[in-house]
Amino acid sequence: MHTLSGSGIGGAVITVTGLDGSQVDRVPVDTEGRYELVDLRKGTYTLIVTAAGYRPAAGTFTVTDTVGAQDFELAGGGLIAGTVRSDGIPVPLAAIVASDVDGQILAQVAADEAGRYRIEGLPDGDAVLTASASGYEPTAEPVGVSATRPSTVDLNLPVQAVVHGVVTAPDGPAVAGATVTAVDGDGRVVASAVTGTDGSYRLTGLPSGDYTVVTSVYEPVAVRVSARAGELSTADVVFGR
Repeated sequence: MHTLSGSGIGGAVITVTGLDGSQVDRVPVDTEGRYELVDLRKGTYTLIVTAAGYRPAAGTFTVTDTVGAQDFELAGGGLIAGTVRSDGIPVPLAAIVASDVDGQILAQVAADEAGRYRIEGLPDGDAVLTASASGYEPTAEPVGVSATRPSTVDLNLPVQAVVHGVVTAPDGPAVAGATVTAVDGDGRVVASAVTGTDGSYRLTGLPSGDYTVVTSVYEPVAVRVSARAGELSTADVVFGR
């Protein structure tokens, strides 16, 4: 038992009926979307699936001497649409994920070239929309999904932080060809760049946070800098200080 995106649906119920419509069995689905029917006689049955917030589904299953399997894909009636932008400018091909309050993924889509997206088949209830794109800070928005009322949710992606500066030698001239690295609070390298002929560098695509900027043409030199989404932060490096 799974959603359109492949996530298991817990809490569903399988009702088994015979060809005459009489109920033969009724079993719950576990938290991972799995179910098991046992002790059914050989023959053909109808399986009816119901789950809160989803459209019911049904299928025919024939019991033989071999073990069989019948999977179901359930869709809800909810619709969410909108546009992904950054400072009013559409962000093309952004990735949008809809998840429930337990973190289960309900659907995944990509925005078109104009930043527009549309997600159908969502179950009723509370959901979270997350949008991400290269060079931007991810964003998440809560949304209530209703099978009777489509929702419009526009998402804003802040541009990631940029750190720039100039690397100079002990006696003052700019240092060209120096490698500059940004290290986050966990010691991971998150960006690097090489200085130009004027000694300048630019580190892009940084999530908001505090970083150590390091260069080691001479003795290693490190400076601290705070970077914030959508802002240009300066961190000059001077050898010999």
